[in-house]
Amino acid sequence: SGVVNDSHGKPLAGVCVFSSSPYGGLAITRGDGSYQLRQLFTGGYFVGFQGGCGNKHSVAPQAYRGDPTFFGPATISVTAGQVTTGINAGMLPGATIAGHVMDQAGKPVSAVCIFISGVTGAGGFGNFGALETDHGGRYSAANLPPGQYNVVFSGLFARHRGCGPSPYADQQFSGAGIGARPDFVSAGGGRITTGVDAALSPAGKISG
Repeated sequence: SGVVNDSHGKPLAGVCVFSSSPYGGLAITRGDGSYQLRQLFTGGYFVGFQGGCGNKHSVAPQAYRGDPTFFGPATISVTAGQVTTGINAGMLPGATIAGHVMDQAGKPVSAVCIFISGVTGAGGFGNFGALETDHGGRYSAANLPPGQYNVVFSGLFARHRGCGPSPYADQQFSGAGIGARPDFVSAGGGRITTGVDAALSPAGKISG
């Protein structure tokens, strides 16, 4: 068990807390920032903290104790029948990437899948999920570690089936538009990086 606070020492609600245990390995922080991971067997586990379970402001993910890369998380010894306390975290501000997706006529395109992968920083080589644009073609990806990202627009989202075929060609973000060299997106902690937009072109076909 423990308490999760922000960088100013204020409790954070809605932070996802997970462990390496396949059982009892997920909890969500309460209004006072506290959490408990239950039903753990005797053994050693690592614990991670990330936004996305209802937190209001973007926070950067980290493992206990304060490892933003998750490459060297501290092992926590647990004994069945006892409560291991003081597994706390102080979360740093996370990055947010936002944009708008349109077709070549300038009309918003909904349900476009957006893949965000880390290139540099603590999120390097990490994948940060598949988002989808809303009915206005907008999207916003929060709770990212600060760094550089590759943003790809690919496929259309179908509920319960993930991302499927699309009438639009796959496209990496490029500030200069279609045909130009793809750009990495630099996203700073505590900031919303906007303008990561796309104007999708129709997909071509090859047959034989």
